[in-house]
Amino acid sequence: MTKHTPMGIVLILALGLAGCDSHSSVLPATPTSTPLPAAPAPAPVVPKGAWNLTTTLRSATGPQGCAVDISHMHVGDSYGSWLLTIERSGESVNLVVSDLLYPADRYEYEGTVVADVLTAEIKNPAGAGWCGGGRVTFSAESHLSGRFSADGRTLTAEAVDTIRLDDTGETIGLHTGWSAIQQ
Repeated sequence: MTKHTPMGIVLILALGLAGCDSHSSVLPATPTSTPLPAAPAPAPVVPKGAWNLTTTLRSATGPQGCAVDISHMHVGDSYGSWLLTIERSGESVNLVVSDLLYPADRYEYEGTVVADVLTAEIKNPAGAGWCGGGRVTFSAESHLSGRFSADGRTLTAEAVDTIRLDDTGETIGLHTGWSAIQQ
C-alpha cells in the first residue's frame, strides 16, 4: 500500500526518500539454532496533549504524475497516521507533525493564532523528490490556514503548497485538507 502524505508535509518528505539496496543475506545450509519469532514493534509514544491528524488531498495541478509521485496520494486519498503537537505562546504557534508509522518524518510549521484563526508557513520545505520516474530538484512553499473549534480541541485547516521544478520551471499545486482532534 502506498504511504499517503499530507501536502505541505510532502515538501519535506520528498527529500527524505531513499532507495533500498539489493543485497541479500545467505542463510547457512543447516540452522544452528531455532529462530525466535520477531517481536512486534513497540507502540509509538504519544505525548500528552497531542493531536490525531488526518490529511486529504483535495486537488492537484501540474505535470502529469508529478503530484502523485511527490505527494504519494491521489486526489481524494486520506492519510491518518499523523501526530500533531501544537506549542503556543501568546499568538505565536509552532506545529510539529510526525508520522506515527515513520517517526523520522517530522515537519514544522510556524505562525500565529488570533482568536481561533490559525495561519502558518512550513519552516523546512524539501528541495528534491521524484517526478515522472526521475529525481528532480525544486523550490517549495506551504501555507496553512484554519480554525480551532470553540472548545479548542478540534482544528480544521487547509494547506496550499506550491512546488516549482528547477529544470523546467513547471509548477505543481497541491491543496490538502487537515482535520485534527486533540487526544
